[in-house]
Amino acid sequence: MRKMKYSTLIIFLFLFFCILPSQARIQKKASITSKGMIYYPSPSPSPTPIPTPSNPSLNLAYGENLANIPEDLSQDINNFDYLSLDYNVVRTPGNPSIRIDKLSGERHSRECNFKFHRVKPGDRIIYRAWIKTENYRNTDFSGAKILVDCAARVDGDIKTLDSFPRWLKYDSSIEEYVSGDNQGGYYEMEPENGIYPIEGIGKPPFSKFGVKWGTSDWTSVEWDFIIPNTWYVSKISGSRAQIQYICPNMDVREWEDEASAWIADTELYIISQ
Repeated sequence: MRKMKYSTLIIFLFLFFCILPSQARIQKKASITSKGMIYYPSPSPSPTPIPTPSNPSLNLAYGENLANIPEDLSQDINNFDYLSLDYNVVRTPGNPSIRIDKLSGERHSRECNFKFHRVKPGDRIIYRAWIKTENYRNTDFSGAKILVDCAARVDGDIKTLDSFPRWLKYDSSIEEYVSGDNQGGYYEMEPENGIYPIEGIGKPPFSKFGVKWGTSDWTSVEWDFIIPNTWYVSKISGSRAQIQYICPNMDVREWEDEASAWIADTELYIISQ
């Protein structure tokens, strides 16, 4: 009998100090529904924190920047003596600019290319940069500009299909050079329907994507267009292709001008539609 009393006492103490307090805590949080049922609410989950992008090249609106300097440059920067990275003339501290100097050889082009990127018709292309130039005499086509070359694999080779801008011609209505609608037969590939897609973006003026000599302040330039679904045909083989690749680049004219240009803080976004 005494052992039974001790056992009963131990059970009573366990219920009093362990089980009943936990039940009381649950009852305190419970509520009664309109049907008289007891409802025990689930604990509210902690909100998931929104991570801050660690990649400084990430644009929250468009995605990853594909034209960082110098990571995304082609080998041009190492292969031509008129090109160099300038850590003194910069727009953003710590980000070098691309310096394009005068030519020292027989080459008839002062350009610098980024890497090729795969695209498809319907993709939106945004290519931006900041440019400044030295003082020099200006002619019709002089200064520095950004371009986007468009290409495809045709007959086993990568061939240029188009370029933004295609050609510069004078528009007397605005007294400025604009991107024209032909290359004077420069490319092997031509639009099958005879309509150059540059017309679809309104033939932007030179000041939209380039600057003249004597632009001492950093000036913003930009291309923003949709890859057209145009088919191009080879004048030699008759092979057809649509734009498959783009190569953003920058160019300085005239080739023989003895002045330098700087291009900084480039951005390239390819936005699939």
